[in-house]
Amino acid sequence: MNRLIIGLLVFFIINFDSEAQNGKTVFAFYEYKVEGYQLTNFINGYKRDLEWHAEKNDSWDWVGWFVMTGDRRGNFIDATPNHLWKDFDEWNINGAENLKHNIIHWLPYVSDPNGSFRVLLSKLSNIGPDWYKSKLLKVIYFDVYSDRVVQFSELLNEITPIMEKQQPNATFAWMRTSTGGPGNYVLFLCANSYEELGVIETNFSESLPKLKEQSINTYKLCVKSTFEELWSYNAYLSQYGENGK
Repeated sequence: MNRLIIGLLVFFIINFDSEAQNGKTVFAFYEYKVEGYQLTNFINGYKRDLEWHAEKNDSWDWVGWFVMTGDRRGNFIDATPNHLWKDFDEWNINGAENLKHNIIHWLPYVSDPNGSFRVLLSKLSNIGPDWYKSKLLKVIYFDVYSDRVVQFSELLNEITPIMEKQQPNATFAWMRTSTGGPGNYVLFLCANSYEELGVIETNFSESLPKLKEQSINTYKLCVKSTFEELWSYNAYLSQYGENGK
């Protein structure tokens, strides 16, 4: 949970989505490279840091994952979900004290810290309140040309109903990246087993060809590149503040 850069990220936010103004839809993500030989030290230190947060009555939730596939395999990602923008001005934890404990507990065991703010597009998602606690998240990053963002947003209004019809019980979440990266749009496909993941992946791959021909052409014009990876939820390295779950 790198609060080293949280101030800078907030400072440079210039896009305040209407979604984010109408509900607690802002997620702050942080990412670290953990060297394999430091993994045990990192896990133990990070857990101690979570315990410190609990002692300080941190009201925020913290969710942790390890990346299982792709070039970033082994990286640790955490996020604090379900915020209004103003929450980042009103955190009940002292930032300087928090940084001191980060340095003590786990920062020596990671490198390449990174962060991003993303806004949940709730009207385009099919989720429950704890969707991010799914055992597995297939994460697909879409690098959309900056001058095609509006078109891509409109395209999602067509893609989502097709996905819902293809598999009504599937859980998925679309997010728009406000600042940071990678990807300026991200799709999370949620599963609680590898078998379920395989079904969801198949249904998603079959959804895109069902778009209208004009929409398929629009997709090709909008999307510069994509890449995907699999995240594994880590309950031991997660903590839930006010809810205490």
